[in-house]
Amino acid sequence: MGIPKKPAVLPQGDPIEAIAQEIVKADKGGRAYASHFRRLARIKDFASRAELVAWLAGLSDKDIDSLAKQLQKVEGRPRPHFTAAMKLARSLAQREAEEASMPAEFPEALRWAMSRAGMGVDKLAREVGLSGSTIRGWLKGRNRPTSKERIERIEEALGLSPGALTSRVRRWEVKDTGVYKEGATGRLAEIGSTFLRLAAQARYGKPVADLSPEERAALRGELLALWGRRSERQIRTKIAKETPFSLPFDRWPDGVKEGWKKYEMWAGSEQGSQKAVEASLKMGSIPRRRVRQATLSMRRGEVEKFLGYLVQERGFSLEDLSLDLLGDYDLVWGYLNWRWKRFEGSGVAQVTRSDEKFLDAILHLIRKGFIKGDLERFRELRRVVGHHKVENPGYHNVEPLLEEENPLDWVRRGIAFMLEDLASRVGDLLDPSLEGKSRHEKGEVAALYRDALIWWAMSIHPLRARHWYGARIDWEGLDRLDQRGNLYRDPEGRYHLLYRPEEFKNQHSAVFRHQRDRPLLFPLDEDLPPFEMAVGGVHYRLNSLMDTYLRVVHPLLAQVQGDRNILFPGLYSPKALHKMFKRRSPYVLALPGVPRGLRPFGPHSMRHIVATTAVKRTKSLEHAANLLLDSIQMVQHHYARFLPEDRYRASLVALHGRSK
Repeated sequence: MGIPKKPAVLPQGDPIEAIAQEIVKADKGGRAYASHFRRLARIKDFASRAELVAWLAGLSDKDIDSLAKQLQKVEGRPRPHFTAAMKLARSLAQREAEEASMPAEFPEALRWAMSRAGMGVDKLAREVGLSGSTIRGWLKGRNRPTSKERIERIEEALGLSPGALTSRVRRWEVKDTGVYKEGATGRLAEIGSTFLRLAAQARYGKPVADLSPEERAALRGELLALWGRRSERQIRTKIAKETPFSLPFDRWPDGVKEGWKKYEMWAGSEQGSQKAVEASLKMGSIPRRRVRQATLSMRRGEVEKFLGYLVQERGFSLEDLSLDLLGDYDLVWGYLNWRWKRFEGSGVAQVTRSDEKFLDAILHLIRKGFIKGDLERFRELRRVVGHHKVENPGYHNVEPLLEEENPLDWVRRGIAFMLEDLASRVGDLLDPSLEGKSRHEKGEVAALYRDALIWWAMSIHPLRARHWYGARIDWEGLDRLDQRGNLYRDPEGRYHLLYRPEEFKNQHSAVFRHQRDRPLLFPLDEDLPPFEMAVGGVHYRLNSLMDTYLRVVHPLLAQVQGDRNILFPGLYSPKALHKMFKRRSPYVLALPGVPRGLRPFGPHSMRHIVATTAVKRTKSLEHAANLLLDSIQMVQHHYARFLPEDRYRASLVALHGRSK
């Protein structure tokens, strides 16, 4: 039986075709040699590229001559250049086999390649047109390469296969971007550098240093435009900070302090506590419902501003101050007018929701008997201010995203980009390689792993910021529902975020009325698309990443931060969580085609993105309310504008179904 003939044109992905493509790149006459090398498919089969490379590397000249005779027998005529093509393929395979022992990290790999080629720093620098100090900095790990083209020149000079070194550069450095030259400092400059690095990779597939002048100018122009946008709230805040007037609580006269503390104890004491009983007996009344601590803090802040105005603008002494001044209609009216005049000619609204909240606080104090005042006049003022106030026009930083058909899809793409960046540094996300990394690099990688995990989980479960920065682990009770922590592992090994009703700011609302003391579980593993994500062709599940995080990453973070009972070490406060979100936002901002005008955003914006997507996709406010664990009224106030125009018809279809 003769040897079966095979076509010379091979499918993409065939092991022989893969080597043929490398021959094309490796030699000036590569196309001709590659054509002859493809004839190997007529006499040999290979299951994988690795099998072919190992076989080629072990061939002798005698073996190659024997293959040439075998091919001549099959084709009926000699192929003079087949032998040369096979020897070229053998040299490439031997080089690849040798490079398999190259260290994984770039500094060690570069040192290995220089030693193998017998080339020192100065000679290599002359060969590729770089300074010796630059190469020494890479070898010592002090800095990272900025240009892929430069490393490709080094690969050629050291006789390496394409990608041998570039594939080991986990992250390209960004230098001389012009970010600092534009006057940006601190976190803004850090975000700018991150944006340029990620945008260059996502949109052009190369480091910033390799961009053309036009490409660099386009990205920097986009960055400067992003910094130049200011919301009405930001403009108002800037104007307000120019003339600070608040009187801090610790500077209040003792009598005013005591009066306010009594109010806070009466209004804010926990239901069922001794303090609540004592405060109600002293005041002779029972609060209708407990006022949240956040609301009390906001009201105290408004009173601090009012008292500060009296001292700085009206000439009151500290001894003249009292809470009863809040009930003086003329003083309050003068204060509001003074506030409004500060914004004349600024292009922003003068009367806003904050004025309404200030009057709400006064009305509450009058109704409960803490201060004296003309209730009817203040009610009328509140009604008029409420009518003329201007609502904040949208959610400034993410408003362009909310106008998209599926805002959450952009966030998920950004998370995938974040995970791809992480995988480029550690390899397999379920078995991250941290060997050879400095302490600083390990800290960077661990923080990125933690942050990507939070972003992914929050894109599914849009909980409030406090549920993330305040989350704890009860290691001993991890497998029990009656634990003290916020992470639960069920009998099947699936993780759930766990929170009790009292850990929600609206715990006394109708949303939690039937929950009683049972904890709420938020799964990290469900048979639904959001719980799985493809990263570089590998599919990862959120639950698996959480397991790896607890085993490998969390101990590193806890070692640095010093508290292993915190679920996300390093994120201990609202400010820290907000800073993290702003720092990671460029993974979304850098995506190709992302809506223009999007700015770095905080964790609360994630709730807006999820809720808006829910309203648009389900055409239902109730689904958004369920996801946010909030009332229909709140959701209607914020998100009704995103309901489709045909929502009436959509409800008819949902109720009655479509015709068959």
